[in-house]
Amino acid sequence: MQITIQELQNQWGIARSTVYKHIKAGRLTRLANGKIDVSEIVRVYGEPSKNTGRDKKTSAVESHDNT
Repeated sequence: MQITIQELQNQWGIARSTVYKHIKAGRLTRLANGKIDVSEIVRVYGEPSKNTGRDKKTSAVESHDNT
């Protein structure tokens, strides 16, 4: 499975600039179609956390509302 850098950013919570820096350094491989294979992302960053990207903001608001 391949995903875009935007999808990587949303699911893993990694800044786009960091992703491009890792691609330029050779740490992460970008395919000719501009996407990145998920196995490559997991190799570099590990599995996505449940509280990353957009979910992190939602969780913080929910936690704040409960106090």
